[in-house]
Amino acid sequence: MKKITLITLFAIFIFGCSPKVRFESTKPIKIDVSMRIDVYQHVAKQADFIEDQIQSQPSSQPKKTKPESCLWPRPDVAYAQEEFSPKVKAAIESRKARFNELREWQTKGVIGENHKGFVELRDKQTAGKDLPYLEKLIAAENQDRLVIYQDLSQTNNISVEEAGIAYAPRIQQRAAAGTPIEIEVNGKYQWIIKK
Repeated sequence: MKKITLITLFAIFIFGCSPKVRFESTKPIKIDVSMRIDVYQHVAKQADFIEDQIQSQPSSQPKKTKPESCLWPRPDVAYAQEEFSPKVKAAIESRKARFNELREWQTKGVIGENHKGFVELRDKQTAGKDLPYLEKLIAAENQDRLVIYQDLSQTNNISVEEAGIAYAPRIQQRAAAGTPIEIEVNGKYQWIIKK
């Protein structure tokens, strides 16, 4: 009697609990929402690393933890050094060389940071006679940023535009007060002055 009950319960469990789901589709299923978030977070970390170099600030790394036990010590945490192509390294150095001058024009409200990760001329009137020079400065900065975004797009398997959009908030967060920044408000982009 007990043997029959166990066999019956086993049969119910095997046949009753196994769901039979069938899904047919002619189109491939894409589920990449979480992957995109991870990619953007990775781009943000790379952006922080690059911007730390440009602004000559030490990279922010988590503190190393001590081994939990002296009987079984763990090795210290190792941090990967970002390796960039010579072209990207040159772009970083060029951006670093013009950083202070660019920031000066940004704090005056003449040059702003848009939502795509590039700089834009925002106030031609204040630029005055320096306008041709500023246009060259902006073009050089945007060209160097494009080199960086192209590299990030290849290493993270995203478009260049997505790389710039993922990078833009990092630049805007670090921008000095008085810098015009383009942000999204209720689904539309608008310019504000950073406080």
